[in-house]
This record gives sequence, C-alpha cells and structure tokens, in this order.
Amino acid sequence: MRVGFVVQNCLKLPTTAIDGGIANIKRKLSEWERAEARVARHSALLSSSQKRKFEEVYLRATTDLTMRLHVLVLLKRSLSFRKPRGRRPHSWDYEVDFNEMKAVLLSDLELLLRYPNCFGEKCRKRVFHHLSVALLCLLNGLRVSEGIEAFWRAVAGDFVRSSSDLHRVHVRVRKKRGREEFRDAYIHPLVLKGIKDLGIKVSDGDLNLTRQSVSVFLSRNYGVNPHSLRYSFVSEMVKRKVPLPIVCRVLHHSKLDFVLHYTSA
Repeated sequence: MRVGFVVQNCLKLPTTAIDGGIANIKRKLSEWERAEARVARHSALLSSSQKRKFEEVYLRATTDLTMRLHVLVLLKRSLSFRKPRGRRPHSWDYEVDFNEMKAVLLSDLELLLRYPNCFGEKCRKRVFHHLSVALLCLLNGLRVSEGIEAFWRAVAGDFVRSSSDLHRVHVRVRKKRGREEFRDAYIHPLVLKGIKDLGIKVSDGDLNLTRQSVSVFLSRNYGVNPHSLRYSFVSEMVKRKVPLPIVCRVLHHSKLDFVLHYTSA
C-alpha cells in the first residue's frame, strides 16, 4: 500500500472529500486576502497595536491553511496516480512518464516525512529506503544496484566535494573488461532531509534493501519495474533535446546503439 493511502486512512479522510477540502481552504485563503486588503486600505484609522494583532492572527491562520492545502494536494497527487497497464509487447518498457512519476514519488516521500507516525519505526525506515532508491534511480537514470549504493553513500555522508550546493556521490557502474567505472549521482534534498529526520544510519542495512526488494516495492505500489525508471530518465533527456553522445556518457554506455535501443523501445 502506497504512503498516500496509509496517510489518508490515518487522517480518516475519504477520497471524495479531498477536492472539497482543497476548494474550501482556497476559499478561506481568499477571504483572508480580502481582509488583509481592507486593513491595508484603512491602515490610517487603526492603531499600531490593532495592526500588529491582525498581522499575528492573519499569519497564524494563513500558515495553517497553507500547510493543510499542501497536504491535500500531495494526497490528491498520490491517490490519483494510476499504475501503468503493463509492459509494451516484446519490451520491458512500462511507458512511465518522467514528470508524473517524479511528482508521485516526491509526494509520497514528503507525506512519509510529514506523518512518520503512520508507520512503525522499522516499517517507516524500510519504506523510506525504497522510496529514496526509486527516486534516485529516476532522477539520475541509475540501475537499481547503483541507486542502492548512492543511497548508502548519502547515509554515510560520502559526498563529492563541490563548489555548488548540490550533493552528489560517486557510484560504481558495472565492471567492463576488468576495469571499474564510476559516475556521479545527485541526491535530492528531500532524501537528505529524510536521512536526518528519521535518523537513518549505515547500521540500518539489515532492513532488506536489495535489488529484489526494490523491484517488488515498485511493482506492488506503482506497477513498474526499476529499469522503467531508467528508461523514463533517458526518454526525458531525449525530449529535452540532450545530444545522444552526452546521454551515453551520463549512462556510461560505450556504444550509442544502447541509447538508440532505449529511445526506440
């Protein structure tokens, strides 16, 4: 069961109420905006203490409403995701849309971090592990083994030194003819936040994070396989008109034929 469904059940919120809740919160926010505009127009008639009191009430109310709206939008995005119908004939491709998959993985990850008590500690960490690896595979075009290595390197704080604010790690790609190759993997800020907030440690390696477990997690909850995430990344790069030789270099494929196979699958 996906995180969105778990959170929805814990909040006792029926799916049919989500759209109504979103509309209701937007209406209340609009009312507060109109109230703020009225106060601004009649500012000269109000004392400094009256204006300060209104600002405090306004900020408290709108902050609470905005947070509720954000949660409902995350829930709607998670619950509206429909699993792909299955593989294309004679292919492993599930036709995963990059932006849609990115949105639903980020939504579930954010819901998990916002409502961690919906799960027991061990289950919470296991779900976070698998969600994080899936997201890293999608955003970097990683094989699942590379995604797992990237996750544990992030947990260990084994980042590549860089002048930018981006956190990246080196991961080992498949050996070829006796030599090892490495590539960079960028770690999403939400994964870093989860590692810190949930207290993820390298000693948590006994929580069954394997290639097979990631594959089962994705299949049961999202109806895709790990390689479809890699294919989705390649397809998105091609859509953005990234030259194929650069795509080849990012994926560490020595032959252009491999990328052509991805884009024509």
